[in-house]
Amino acid sequence: MSSGYYVYAIVAADQGGPDSIAGIEDAALALIRCGSLAAVVERSAAERIRPTAANVLHHEAVVEALRRAMPLLPVRFGTVLPDIDAIVRSLEERFRLLESDLARLGETYEFGLLVRWNPTNTVDSESPAHREADVGSVEAASQAGDGRRYLQARVAEHQRERELRTRAERLAHAIDAALADEVIDQRRMLVPTPQLALRSTYLVEQARIDAFRSAFAQLRRSRPEHSFLLSGPWPPYSFVTQPEVSAEATLWSWLRQFSDTAP
Repeated sequence: MSSGYYVYAIVAADQGGPDSIAGIEDAALALIRCGSLAAVVERSAAERIRPTAANVLHHEAVVEALRRAMPLLPVRFGTVLPDIDAIVRSLEERFRLLESDLARLGETYEFGLLVRWNPTNTVDSESPAHREADVGSVEAASQAGDGRRYLQARVAEHQRERELRTRAERLAHAIDAALADEVIDQRRMLVPTPQLALRSTYLVEQARIDAFRSAFAQLRRSRPEHSFLLSGPWPPYSFVTQPEVSAEATLWSWLRQFSDTAP
C-alpha cells in the first residue's frame, strides 16, 4: 500500500500528463491539480526517500525530463506528502506565491559558478600590513608573553581575512558586470580563503543560454589567473521561493554544484 506521494515539480494544470517518465521507485508520474496549478507526483511506498547519490541524481533526471516538456517549478529532493489532500492543501497555502514563481521562473534555468584563485593571487604576503604583522610577531616572541603573541597573531589573521574579503568583493563585482546583460537574477556567497573566492548562482532565460555561455567564455579568457567552474544549466532550484532548506536540499545542492563542471 502506498505511504504517500513523492513530489517532483509544480506545473500549470493544463499540461498533459508526464506518461513516458518513471520516478525514483519506477512508478508512473501523475498530476494532482489545484486550480491553475498541478503537482507532478509519484506514488511512493516509502514515507521518506533516502538521500543517496543515485536517488538524488534520479530526481534531477526526472525534473530535467519534465522541464524539456513543459515550464515548471522544481521541487527539492526528498518531498513526500501523505495523501492527495495534503498535496492540495500545500498548493492552496502557497497558491499565489507558486503561481507567481511559475510565471517568473517556468522558462528559465540556473547556472552555478565556483571561482578559485591561487594563493599568490590573494593577499600579498609582502604587503606593508603583513610586513608589520610579521615584525610585530617577532618582537612579541622576544619581548612579550604568550598572551601578547596570541593577540598579535589574531590581529594579523583579521587583517588577512579583511584583505581577502575586499579582493573577493572586487572580483565578484567584476564577474557580475561581465555577465549582467545575459542574467535575470543572481545569488552570491563570498567565501574567501587562500584557495576559494566565491560561489554564485545565475538565473538565465532559456533563449539567452548560448549568449550567457559566450559571455562566460570571454570572462574566463580575460582572467586566466583564476579558475572558473561552471555548472548547469539546471532547473531554477535556487530561485524558487522557499520557506526553509532541508538537510536533503543541502546534499542535493552539493551534488549539483560538482556533478557538471566546465572544462
